[in-house]
Amino acid sequence: MIEYVEIRNTARELVGIIDTFNSVIWHTIYYGVGDFEIYALATGEHISLLKQGYYVTRPDEIDIGLIEHVEIIQNPQDGEMIIASGRFAK
Repeated sequence: MIEYVEIRNTARELVGIIDTFNSVIWHTIYYGVGDFEIYALATGEHISLLKQGYYVTRPDEIDIGLIEHVEIIQNPQDGEMIIASGRFAK
């Protein structure tokens, strides 16, 4: 179970932690490049942290994800959501 993800800026400095999300998909591939997706409410804090070019890390994983795509959608059930996705840097 993923408790939180760490968000790092382009210099890989820790800028924040997201611990309130709907889901995190962390797909690690042994040979090749894995990917990730973060689904969270589109709060001001989440929008300021989940930016294209920023990095995502977890304290229990060695992979570092590069945010390549950010989208804000309207979900009738949950309201306004932000989706950040990308691939792992090798």
